[in-house]
Amino acid sequence: MMTLLFQSPHVSLRKLALGTINQFILLMPPVLFMSMDTYLQGLFVLAIDPSSEVRKLVCSAFVQLIEVRPSFLEPHLCNVIEYMLQVNNDPDEEVSLEGCEFWSVFCEAPLPPDNLRSFLPRLIPVLLSNMAYADHDESLLDAEVNSFPASSTFFFK
Repeated sequence: MMTLLFQSPHVSLRKLALGTINQFILLMPPVLFMSMDTYLQGLFVLAIDPSSEVRKLVCSAFVQLIEVRPSFLEPHLCNVIEYMLQVNNDPDEEVSLEGCEFWSVFCEAPLPPDNLRSFLPRLIPVLLSNMAYADHDESLLDAEVNSFPASSTFFFK
């Protein structure tokens, strides 16, 4: 199976294998559904990959899984949340940005909100530190030091 390539010593093969399987998450063919445990084990191994491109694909996989089939991640949710908190501080900005996407999708997932409650003291500062303002908002903030503009538009770095 393609997950065997997750263990390849070649970054390009790990990246291609993960990217290929990620393409099928939304479709969830029966073979992926039946191999989900193996796929998740591979994701957890690749989560600490030295390649930022591979880590970005791991984040993308978690984002897609939490969106399409949150039940697959629910037994591992504490570990996934811990990982995503770490990824949000990744030195590679693209990895960090992909990690930020997880939180907006997580909020829409049909999961009990209590799953996130114990992480909030760590999550809120991470999200705030990764926020970026649009240029026009920065000028408004400079002009009005003591007030937050109601029409402010923000996004994650």
